[in-house]
Amino acid sequence: MELVLIVWILCAMLCGMIASSKNRSVGGWAVAGLLLGILGVIIVALTPTLDPNRVNDPPPARAPSRDPFKR
Repeated sequence: MELVLIVWILCAMLCGMIASSKNRSVGGWAVAGLLLGILGVIIVALTPTLDPNRVNDPPPARAPSRDPFKR
């Protein structure tokens, strides 16, 4: 039983470290690792790295439609 608890805590710490290296929420991923165990580690390892310069970019502007019947 103690071994299972140690593995889950290590998964939480590993998730936090991987999330930190990918510019993601350390606390959120640590909780996910605590709840999901090794599955959380696999998920955070497969997520792409966030670019801190592109987090709050506005969506591109859309050109107006030339169709007079389309709203």
